Amino acid sequence: MPFSRNDIILAAELQLAELRITGPACVYSLKPKDGAWPDPEVIGLKYDGIRTMKDFALMIAAIKYSPDFLSNSQDHEKDIFRVRRDLICQKLAKDLGMDYRKIALYENLL
Repeated sequence: MPFSRNDIILAAELQLAELRITGPACVYSLKPKDGAWPDPEVIGLKYDGIRTMKDFALMIAAIKYSPDFLSNSQDHEKDIFRVRRDLICQKLAKDLGMDYRKIALYENLL
């Protein structure tokens, strides 16, 4: 599962080198590009702003009700929650100059 708002704020407060989490299928990584995290308050405000943008909500709704999502998702609510957090992290990293990556664990095994 991608990072929560609180995960990212705590990483910034502690000035961690990297925030990393391993899920069942992916490894998620977030780190500052220049070695210094943005201000935690700025991160929180930006995260909330992204989450509440009308265009963002419409994009999530389009994904949630798309035939591809509905046919491939085993747990619709859990999966859309994961997609939503992933997209927030992508936008947050882009807007605040951080490096966000999602790496599939089993991509090269076959």
